[in-house]
Amino acid sequence: SLMKSRTKLVTQSESWEYYFQLVEPSDEKLINKILGKEGMKKALLGCTETLNKVDFNNAIELEEALKTAAENADLKPGKLNQPVRFCVTSANGGADLMDTLALIGKEESIKRLKHNAEKFCLA
Repeated sequence: SLMKSRTKLVTQSESWEYYFQLVEPSDEKLINKILGKEGMKKALLGCTETLNKVDFNNAIELEEALKTAAENADLKPGKLNQPVRFCVTSANGGADLMDTLALIGKEESIKRLKHNAEKFCLA
C-alpha cells in the first residue's frame, strides 16, 4: 500500500527495485542538480551520523533528525530530503520519504546514503 496511491499501471512497479537493492543514480542531469551543490557531500555524510542515532520506525523522530541534519549543514529544514531520497533510492520522487527509509531499513539506508554521497557528490 506504500506505493498504491502513486501507481496507475503495473509496469510502474519495475522502477521500485530500489526497495530491494542498491541502485546507483545514472541520470547525469539529476546527479548534478541534486548532488552537485557545494557542501552537499559534507551535509549528507553529516546526515548519516544524525540518522544513525534514531529509530527508523518512528517517522516523527526520523523527520526531526533530517531537519537537525539540514540545520547542522546550514540548510533550511527539508532541504536534505531530496538529496537523501536520491542517494538512498536513486529516484527523484516516490512514496513518503520517512516510510521509504523505514521500509529499506536503517542500516541499508545509511549504507546507501554514504555510498552514493561519496561517489556522486562533487563537493
